[in-house]
This record gives sequence, C-alpha cells and structure tokens, in this order.
Amino acid sequence: MRKILLSFRRVSFSLLLFPLVLTTLTNPVYAEENGIKRPAKEEDLFLYRAIGATYICVAREVDIEFSKAAAIAAITYVNLLEGRHGAKLEGFKDKVFNREELVFGANNQLIPAAVEYCPDKVPKETKKQVNKFMKEMKKKK
Repeated sequence: MRKILLSFRRVSFSLLLFPLVLTTLTNPVYAEENGIKRPAKEEDLFLYRAIGATYICVAREVDIEFSKAAAIAAITYVNLLEGRHGAKLEGFKDKVFNREELVFGANNQLIPAAVEYCPDKVPKETKKQVNKFMKEMKKKK
C-alpha cells in the first residue's frame, strides 16, 4: 500500500509540475536575446529530451497508451524548438527545420530516452527496435 501511495504521489506531483515547467520553457521571453531567437544548444536539446521522456514514463504509469504518450511528448518537444528557438539548431548555420523534420528528430530522441528511463513502460517490440538501432549505431562509430 505504501509503495502505491509513493508512486501515486510521484505521478501526481509530476503531472502538476509539468504544465508549470512547460509554460516557463515555452515563454518566448526566456529564449530571445534582443528580439532574436537563438538556435537550440546541446543543453537545450538534452533538457527537452529529458522532459519528453519523463512525460512518456509518467503517462505510461497512469496507463496512457504508449503511442499517444510518445506523440504528445514529441509535439511538446517540437513546440519548444519552434517557440523558443525558431526551429533552429546550433551547428546547422541558418537552417530552419520544418515541423516534419522536427517531429522525426523528436521521436528519434524521445523513444530511446524512454527505453533508457523506464524500459518496463515501453512495448517490447519498440524496445527491440531501439536496441537493434543502437547496436547498429555503435558499430558505425
């Protein structure tokens, strides 16, 4: 019973905090310097990845379907990149990524992160695909 209450508190607290964090992060004032949106840095992407993966884990904890949780997390990730950074990434000169490219990149970041953070909440087939992909990437390096 105690374990259930602790788990419920964590999930509740995370769900209550998520809108606050999201509101703060999506406020363009925090991303602009002199009215110009700066490209997303590696630290920004790491933070957004952690937020998205945490969302997937928390959503799965309350029995939200994996595909829906991953889709919402990916759209949130994309909204952050578009709203705070004008869909630009550091290291890609002046390229502005379109929404389709950003969603593709978000999924490639968030699903492996969810496998890392909460493997028991990710469907087995998805885990297999991610692990296979990660092994292939390691071989290429």
